[in-house]
Amino acid sequence: FGDNILRRNDITPNTLGAEMVGVNPGKDGLNINAIIDGINNGSIKALYIIEDDIIGSLPELENILPKLDLLIVHATNMNKTAALADIVFPAATYAEKNGTYVNFQGRVQRIRPAVETEEMDRAMDGMSMSRLDKFGTKYDRWAKKNRRDAKSSWKIISLISLNLSGELKYNLAEDVFNDIAKTVKGFEGLDYDIIGEFGSKLNVEVSETTV
Repeated sequence: FGDNILRRNDITPNTLGAEMVGVNPGKDGLNINAIIDGINNGSIKALYIIEDDIIGSLPELENILPKLDLLIVHATNMNKTAALADIVFPAATYAEKNGTYVNFQGRVQRIRPAVETEEMDRAMDGMSMSRLDKFGTKYDRWAKKNRRDAKSSWKIISLISLNLSGELKYNLAEDVFNDIAKTVKGFEGLDYDIIGEFGSKLNVEVSETTV
C-alpha cells in the first residue's frame, strides 16, 4: 500500500504522537487476545473502549463482550460495540474538535473544528466566520440549531476524573497540549502560537522509515 511518497503503510495520522506520550499497543498492558482470555475466565470484568468499534474488526467479540459486568464506550456514531455498552459517551469526530497531530516526520500540526457542537463554538477558537456562517439561516445544517451534544474523548475523561476527585482538570485542548509540552520530551517550548498555521517540528530526531 505505501509508496513512501504520497502514501505510507501506516494509515493512522498520529501514530508517532501517540507513541511519544506513552501509548504503545502490544508493548504495555494486555493485547487483544489476552483481553479476550481475561473476559472468558472472569478476571476482566469491565472494559473501557475509546472510539473503537472492536466488534467491527473482530465479530467474535459480539458473543464475548456481554460476559462483562460493565462495558463503557466512547463512540462518534452508533456501532455494534456501542450497541452492547452499558454506558455510551457521544464522542466528537475529528471535524468537531481542537487538537494536534504529530505526523511521521515529527511535525506537530493543529486541527480545528469545522462543525459546531454544543461543547464547541468555532468563534471561541479564533476562527473567522465563513460566508456560510454569515449569510446562512438558523435552519441550515451548519447552523447552531443542529449542534450535537458530543465532546472530545479527553474532555469526557477529564470530567469523569473531576467527578471522582482526580487530577485531570483540563478545560481546553490547549490545556492538554501545554501539559504535554511540560512533561514529554520533544515537545518542550511548543505551544499553539508557535505551532501556528503551518505546524512546527518536534525538538527530537525521528526516523522517517516507512512503517
